[in-house]
Amino acid sequence: MEVCCYVVDFEIAKKVIEQDLKDTEFANYTRIYDENEQ
Repeated sequence: MEVCCYVVDFEIAKKVIEQDLKDTEFANYTRIYDENEQ
């Protein structure tokens, strides 16, 4: 499954998403990335 989420602050969003996925069936996500990072 793939999910896209537009956020204002990538670092905060990444930390929140990682914490929310911890100990769930999605805990083994493969990547969280910033499309604007070059």
